[in-house]
Amino acid sequence: MLTKKQYIQKKKGVKFVGAKQYYGSTCFDEKELQEANISHNIELEYYGLQNEKDVGNNEVIYGIEVVKKEYIGEGVNEETSQIKHLTSSKEEVESIIGKLKSFKVTPIGLEDVVRDMFREKITE
Repeated sequence: MLTKKQYIQKKKGVKFVGAKQYYGSTCFDEKELQEANISHNIELEYYGLQNEKDVGNNEVIYGIEVVKKEYIGEGVNEETSQIKHLTSSKEEVESIIGKLKSFKVTPIGLEDVVRDMFREKITE
């Protein structure tokens, strides 16, 4: 059964794909946490998103999601940021996620970092 949103999209010629793929996680090490004066563990998770596609041209649009989990006492605080419509290249998203993960980009910095990556690509 389709949700109301999926039904409307289908009527407009848009098929909802909505897949989410886990690409890994990283944690801040003890030294990084001490430098930031943080006393709890922080984990970052990176996902590739496969979003809506236009049925007319069969193009799938990929995006990125970053989830920050702060383990404070018995609880977990989560912060999430997404860029849903980034590129039609899955390989490009995978490359970007690799860089985000290696530099431990958090949700709050996701849009700025990706914007800078594309700006550098254009000027090359």
